[in-house]
Amino acid sequence: MRAGETVRFVIDGTKGAKQSIPLPHPEIFAAVHPGQELLIDDGRVRLRVTEPRDGEIVAQVEVGGLSDHKGVNVPGAMLDLSPLTKKDRADLAFGIDLGVDWVALSFVQKPSDLIEARSLSARPQV
Repeated sequence: MRAGETVRFVIDGTKGAKQSIPLPHPEIFAAVHPGQELLIDDGRVRLRVTEPRDGEIVAQVEVGGLSDHKGVNVPGAMLDLSPLTKKDRADLAFGIDLGVDWVALSFVQKPSDLIEARSLSARPQV
């Protein structure tokens, strides 16, 4: 993926190619708009959405370079998902059982994200 190239992200598919990269996150497809910035691999790769479509996103590469299985960030977009994955929930329960004093939460977008984490971390009163 080089600067100036046009790439296409698709919501389905198991194998990617330069022309068709699977991105299995419907919440990203729902949130992007023309001109939206996409950051991959902690911002090392930068793209700009040119054409969001149903089930695909066409984007122009601004800063290139890419390898498999990197995270995608959508700055300024509100994604409709919980910041807590199934594994996060299990880890939180394990930590609460051990009596942890503090828990950090990444990717907080809205107050309900904190409310959800607090409700899951409430210790039963004995």
